[in-house]
Amino acid sequence: DVKKLNDDLKTQGPASVDVANAIYIRKNFPVAKSYLASTKAYGEANMIDFNDAGKAQMNGFIENKTHNRIKNMIEKVSPLDALYLTNAVYFKDKCVVPFKPEATSDGNFKGATKMQVKMMHHSASFEYDETSSCQIIKLPYRNSSLAMFIYLPKSSTPEALAKDLESGKLSFNPKPQTVNLSLPKFVIEDKQDLIVSLRELGIKQAFIEGAADFGKMIDKSSDKKLFISKALHKTFLQVDEDGT
Repeated sequence: DVKKLNDDLKTQGPASVDVANAIYIRKNFPVAKSYLASTKAYGEANMIDFNDAGKAQMNGFIENKTHNRIKNMIEKVSPLDALYLTNAVYFKDKCVVPFKPEATSDGNFKGATKMQVKMMHHSASFEYDETSSCQIIKLPYRNSSLAMFIYLPKSSTPEALAKDLESGKLSFNPKPQTVNLSLPKFVIEDKQDLIVSLRELGIKQAFIEGAADFGKMIDKSSDKKLFISKALHKTFLQVDEDGT
């Protein structure tokens, strides 16, 4: 349930959490009034022209709700586009056990290639466990029920470890114990069109023009049809001594 998920994310204590949804509909597009009414439980609805000004309005909404972390999400629009559904989630919190900036030093990190990075260091009590294939540590946040889990492969590749996670093969039971933790500071930015991934999950008809059925979104007096042409996802993640 989308509304329940949004509500759960918004009730994370004093942590900074911002969840926002908005629908942008092309002016004069015959959207069903019942659909517009149902969207009010999830976010705002706007009738706009899909031109440069409309693109700026949508990007401004996303940029504002992600506290300037996600910019230029929508690169171009077409006057033939019917509507855009946008969702933005922002989270910021400190770690329960923060790293001390003075302990950060240059170190080697072995990813796809070996590189020198700023490595944070801390020795403290963490919830920790290990399996035959990886080490697992839980880093809880100070002001919410959320936590970051870090999986460190022992011998397998990160891709193989990710497959084990997705398939549910990995089970663990983290327990408090003293851990000497070294973790790189990092920033990750990524943008993808999720249509291929969604098709692999079994969602196919929605992306086929003429076969997709979004009839409840369109006024009954119209013969217009909708399909999903893009499913854009963009992420910004920063982890440093203070938190995430």
